[in-house]
Amino acid sequence: LLTISAPLGGLLGAALTLAFLPALGWRGCFILCGCVTIMLGLVMLAWLPESISYLFQRNRFAKAQAEMRRIAGIEIPEDAMQAAEPDESATTSSGRPSIFTRELLRLNLGAQVTFFAIGFVIYAVSSWLPTVLTTAGLSLADAIRGALFSSIFAILGALVSVSLIDIWGSRKMLLITILASFVFFLAIFIILFTGAALHHEGVKWLLFLSIGLSGGTTGGATSTMYSVLAFGYPLDRRATGLGFGVMAARTGGLVTILASGFLLRMGGPEAAPYFMAILIALAVAAVAAFIIDRHIPAAQLQSRGGCTQ
Repeated sequence: LLTISAPLGGLLGAALTLAFLPALGWRGCFILCGCVTIMLGLVMLAWLPESISYLFQRNRFAKAQAEMRRIAGIEIPEDAMQAAEPDESATTSSGRPSIFTRELLRLNLGAQVTFFAIGFVIYAVSSWLPTVLTTAGLSLADAIRGALFSSIFAILGALVSVSLIDIWGSRKMLLITILASFVFFLAIFIILFTGAALHHEGVKWLLFLSIGLSGGTTGGATSTMYSVLAFGYPLDRRATGLGFGVMAARTGGLVTILASGFLLRMGGPEAAPYFMAILIALAVAAVAAFIIDRHIPAAQLQSRGGCTQ
């Protein structure tokens, strides 16, 4: 759900932009999307419930029990919902559990580097791909269509990866999606470099397919990483670990926003430095996947009593 929400928003945004672009222009579409975002924020502020653990930690038991009944239809005794006493060796000075412990070192390092690199790639596509396509000579409508393909396949990739993790385990799943992303982005660069998409309609649709498949594989990698973090961090530090991973991905996006404009300016219409940065980021993500020591085992390994951490 965390993974598909972003491309689903991109899908709806691209579809709305294609519909309203002729009448409103890009400025009007920009304002429309901004207004919709603000409205959604107000709706969330008014109706999005607090988490049950947050309510219990603040002794708001009645509200927490009401949420439990609404979501799961069960009643849990208050004493059963109290947080366990944290391990003193794994707490911060404020008494809160810490993720920065020796046993979590490889998970922290590998997951954050992987998330940073994947975030770099995803933001490079969502923020700059339309610019790359129009600079290469495609129309604005085709550029938005490429973003639409990327979002659709990202949703499908995230959904498919959930089932494949059980079959392959998270390390193999992560490596397959990252290496496949490398191949598809290389194909996008080759098509744009040759300029064939400007002269052959079939090649243009091959370009859209490559863009879509790259979105699907990066979506699958992102979904896999969320699963790895949820599996690898202890329950009392799971939210912190997930937040740390999301922060790394957003940091990768920030670097993309700051660097991609410069890479595009120095690369010309082929955008070679831009694609080179994406390919390097994917290579870094593949290496970092081996650092993580708390991968999800394949289902058959679990059934045979294989590793659980």
